[in-house]
Amino acid sequence: MAFSATSAPGYVITPRQIGYAPSPLLLIDLAVPRDVDPEVRSLPGCTVRDVDDLEGVAVSSFERRLEEVPRAEAIVVEEAARFVLRQRELAAAPAIASLRRRAEEIRAGELARAAGRLADLSPAERRSVESLTAQIVAKLLHAPTVRAKEAAGRDENMYADALLHLFALNDV
Repeated sequence: MAFSATSAPGYVITPRQIGYAPSPLLLIDLAVPRDVDPEVRSLPGCTVRDVDDLEGVAVSSFERRLEEVPRAEAIVVEEAARFVLRQRELAAAPAIASLRRRAEEIRAGELARAAGRLADLSPAERRSVESLTAQIVAKLLHAPTVRAKEAAGRDENMYADALLHLFALNDV
């Protein structure tokens, strides 16, 4: 491959200079006036591209890019909608986090209060009780969490507000 972009008044690359090309040769002529003699195009194994060819490539490339615009716009619209939904869901996040934090405080407090009654449990049994209570809390909070996120996604904060009010989360 060779690039040529001189300001020479005549051809810099001629068929005589190239002779026989043992392997394919690509010549890119960016000069105006041309550096590569047009006769070089007829030599076996030689391909010559010039500024005029690049214009055709640019037009073709531009047309292909234009064909992709609707698809790109659809992707942007979809991602923007997902972003807005995620932002709305985040509006419920503080209420959900407060609810989960409060539920964990209650769970841990109740386990601590029951520590005397659980003193005879082995470490494995103690872990089972802790795991069981954590699973119960998670199952109880799952539906309200999902509903609060869904409502927030519709730009309705009623569930998040209800969680804050019903569980007195603002009072803590």
